[in-house]
Amino acid sequence: MAKNASMLGQTELLDVEAAVAFALEQGAERITLMGWSKGGGIALRVAEQSAHRGQISDLILVGPVTNWAEVIAFGAEAARVPRWISSVVVAALGWSPFARSIGLPAGLDFNALDWTTRQRLTVPALIIHSSSDEEVPIRLSRQMREVNPDLVTLTEFTGALHTMEWNVDRSRFEGLVTARLLSDPQR
Repeated sequence: MAKNASMLGQTELLDVEAAVAFALEQGAERITLMGWSKGGGIALRVAEQSAHRGQISDLILVGPVTNWAEVIAFGAEAARVPRWISSVVVAALGWSPFARSIGLPAGLDFNALDWTTRQRLTVPALIIHSSSDEEVPIRLSRQMREVNPDLVTLTEFTGALHTMEWNVDRSRFEGLVTARLLSDPQR
């Protein structure tokens, strides 16, 4: 495998899983996962697949990547690359022989990296996302809320580039996160 090859969160969840296990060993009773961008997608994977998912009570996601195929298409569109090319790239990355040829250990499972087209969420999530995000379109967070209306709270910012919501309105961002962390985990 190429050094530092990203699996877009597909395998990186193992590091977070180890941190969750450590926190529980140290006496934590419930876990809130917080992730920015790809880290948001990783938090979603951990909440779904963790051996300790029963102790994961909440997610806080900032500009989360909730559908990698669409993020790739969005980036291609911004670069004025035809959508069919991004579709070919996604298909190629999902094909194990190609993926291995570029240094990935396996093909990417883009269905497993998509939380926008079907309900998969099992814990409450606060999503903080800016309509000005130039890397991850806010429509993906809106779609995630639509397929998980009872679990997703979406708070939209304006004027913040990708994952820069804190930089645009620090007090609002910190207020949202603090209120979420202090709230009842049984919501």
